[in-house]
Amino acid sequence: MAAEKKIKVGTMLFKNDEHPYFKKLKSGIEDKLRDAGAEDIFHECGFTIDSQVEALDELIKKKCDAMIISPSEDHRVIEKVDEAAGKGIKIVTVDADLPTSHRSCFVGVNPYQTGEIAAGIIGRLSEKKSEVCVVSGNRNFNSHKERTRGFREYLEKHFPGITVDAVIYCEDDDYKCYEEVQNVLAAFPMIRGLAFIAGGIYGGCKALYQLTTSMDFNVVTIGEIDSTRDFMEKGVIDMTIVSNPYPVGRTAASAVLRLLKGEEVEEFIYMENAVKTKECLL
Repeated sequence: MAAEKKIKVGTMLFKNDEHPYFKKLKSGIEDKLRDAGAEDIFHECGFTIDSQVEALDELIKKKCDAMIISPSEDHRVIEKVDEAAGKGIKIVTVDADLPTSHRSCFVGVNPYQTGEIAAGIIGRLSEKKSEVCVVSGNRNFNSHKERTRGFREYLEKHFPGITVDAVIYCEDDDYKCYEEVQNVLAAFPMIRGLAFIAGGIYGGCKALYQLTTSMDFNVVTIGEIDSTRDFMEKGVIDMTIVSNPYPVGRTAASAVLRLLKGEEVEEFIYMENAVKTKECLL
C-alpha cells in the first residue's frame, strides 16, 4: 500500500530573525504544521519586490500544496500569487494582506482598526488643537497603509482639531527611524503626538528621549518588545497596542490545513488587539 502523500506548505516571511514578533509568528506556523504532520518549506525574504517574487517562484517550483505568506502589495507580487492560485495552490496571507489577489484568506489583526485605536489614544492624550505625526513602515505593506488610513480617518471624525502634519516611512529600521523622527520634529516643531504603527520604535523613541528634557510628547506604539518596556519605564511611551503573534501563526496554518481538506474558511480571520500601559509590562 502506497504511503500517504505528505502535505507541503511553503511559508514566506520577512527576514527579521531578531524581532520577537516574527520569531513567534514563525514558531506558531511551524508548530501547527508539525502537529499536523505537514512539511514546512520556509523562505525568508526582504522588503524588496524582487526578493519576494523570487521566494514565491521557489515555492511554486517546489510544488507546494499551499502557502502562508506575508507580502508587499505590488502588482508583480500579486501576479505571482495569482499564478500560484491558478495552479491550485491554496494561499493564506498573514500579518499583511493582498486583498486584490486570488489568495484564499487573511489572518492577523485588523490593521484599519489598529490605526483607529492608535488615533483614539493620541486623541484622548492630546490637546484639542494640536499637531501629530504618524511613523509608519513600508509604503507597499498593506497593513501599514491600512493602519495609517485608519488613524487619519478616525482623527478626522472624532478629533477634528488634531492635525496630522506628516507621515514618515522608516522601513522598520531603527537607524532610519531615528533620523526621520529628528527631521520631522525639526520641520514641524509644534508636533507633540507621535503614533508608531510599525517597526523602528527603538530608534524613533531614542530620538524623542533626547528631547524630553525640554518638551513633552504623547506617544503610542505597536508591539511589546524590550525597547517598548524600556521607553515606557523612561516615560517616553504612554501606551502600546499589542497582539500575540504565536496564535496568529497557528491560526494561519490551521486555515491552510482546512482549505486543503476542502473546508470553507472566512476571507478575513481577525485576531485580538489589546492596549497596554507601563503597569501592564513591567
